[in-house]
Amino acid sequence: MPNILHITPHFGGGVGSVLRGLIDELGSIDGFEQEIVTFDFINEQSSEWAKKRGHRVKSEISPLSPELHAIVCAADIVHLHFWNHPLTYLFLQSFSGNKARVVMWAHCNGAHAPYLFPDAVLTFPQLFVTTSEYSAKTKNIASQPAEWRSAHLRNITSRCDTADFLKITPEKHSGVVVGYVGTVDYCKMHRKSLDMLGAVSTPDVRFVVCGGDSHEVIQAETCAKGWGNRFDFRGKVSDVPAVLAELDIFAYPLTKKHYGTGEQVLVEAMAAGIPQVVLNNGPESYIVRNGVTGIVADGPEEFTRAIERLAADPKLRREMGENSRRHAAGQCSINKMVDEWNVIYGELLEYPKKECDFECSPYGAEMQDDPAVLLFLCSLVDREVQDIFKEAFSFYTRILPEICLQKLSSLQDIYFAQGKGSIHQYAQFLDSKKLRYLSKIMLELVDSNP
Repeated sequence: MPNILHITPHFGGGVGSVLRGLIDELGSIDGFEQEIVTFDFINEQSSEWAKKRGHRVKSEISPLSPELHAIVCAADIVHLHFWNHPLTYLFLQSFSGNKARVVMWAHCNGAHAPYLFPDAVLTFPQLFVTTSEYSAKTKNIASQPAEWRSAHLRNITSRCDTADFLKITPEKHSGVVVGYVGTVDYCKMHRKSLDMLGAVSTPDVRFVVCGGDSHEVIQAETCAKGWGNRFDFRGKVSDVPAVLAELDIFAYPLTKKHYGTGEQVLVEAMAAGIPQVVLNNGPESYIVRNGVTGIVADGPEEFTRAIERLAADPKLRREMGENSRRHAAGQCSINKMVDEWNVIYGELLEYPKKECDFECSPYGAEMQDDPAVLLFLCSLVDREVQDIFKEAFSFYTRILPEICLQKLSSLQDIYFAQGKGSIHQYAQFLDSKKLRYLSKIMLELVDSNP
């Protein structure tokens, strides 16, 4: 009986819901044994799920662990769940030279740093699988040889189990409720999100915002703008179906350069029969069917107009909501995803185990004295961004000149996040004085520019 070893940086919320569904459905198929390894935490929900279902889980295991490397070498299939996390990069580097049969599933879109796909990542596994067809158009994949794309690139859209969402019955309420569920932080949300919603002039419209980790800061912004009475910030919520039952419209204004791909919450909103309003970004435009399940807006003003149009037209909301439920039930089924994975696994088992190879780009070779910095630079891929950080590292232990501080300050919000592949996350998980030095400076930049 072939065994599948799932390896993930951590086992938490959005991706966690996809993995729980996939592992459960695969477990119901006679022919696969499964084990789960996480480098960092497994959250309480996933831990309880694993105990209840009898799934074998090893959490907080070091990427450098000889025990882990032995388990990986012994597995019939290694299913590596990828996004930019320092412990994943550390594993790829440390496992290099060992033999395994690896499929890598990318839970980020690969369009923008720090979530691009380095060549060393793309060529590490036998098969590299994206979670959105949008990813095939991104620069680093599109530039690969046609032979590689044909032989080694696949796509399986990530889906969670929507059965509970399809059963949602809308709660009766007065007015129109517009909701957002997801990362409440400008590393993913559009900087003008509040303005887009606050500018809605349709009477009796209020907004529910769920998620973290910057919800308190952003809530304070709504109060400062005089909109505090229209917004209900709830932080992280455990019962998403209950929230969706309250909503008439699902608003999802993400920044252009966000890292998301499958965007499960959009599919959950569809299943709940709620029309979606999104911006015309790559991943969202592949999920929302414009004019059918929701509206894809070309910019902030059009986003506001779309909310107003739906808020003023109950009939249009019902039509799009019904279309959404049908689409989610027919095209966004977890069973469809599992069937596609069975094909991938069958294909992969025909490959012999190969020697895995991961080599950081020679860019930044003068940083050889600090391998952690090399991993961080490798993960960025984008030369312009690499240059900014490389210059800053060159002033290690000294005061950065003003021009260098300005370049760091100009970076988009995601580079200042505590996670998301930022220097703070690399400094947290990898032992490097240089990473800690620059992380401290960037924290001071945030404090001086609130």
